[in-house]
Amino acid sequence: MFTALNPTDSRKSFYGKAQVMTLNGVEFLMSYSTFVAYVKDGKLFKNDERWSMTTGRHIKAFSDRFALEGEYKGKRDWDARPASHINPVFLIVDPAYLDNDK
Repeated sequence: MFTALNPTDSRKSFYGKAQVMTLNGVEFLMSYSTFVAYVKDGKLFKNDERWSMTTGRHIKAFSDRFALEGEYKGKRDWDARPASHINPVFLIVDPAYLDNDK
């Protein structure tokens, strides 16, 4: 269900601290134990306000791998985005749950 996310910078590993879960075609990034971002239809969305240098690296690697638009451009860009606060469990129950995200 979860797969490890690999760094896109010079680091060797995130040591299991960044995981990706795919549900109904939507990729969710779990940084430590928080779902901080997701990609739907190639667009990156912010899911939680929490941010640290390490979480920023997780988001960058996630964006580089999955996002075709709305790519991560750093903390200032991330702070300016609204957070969705989506619980991925709802996507299991209702696959149309994220249909309002554009």
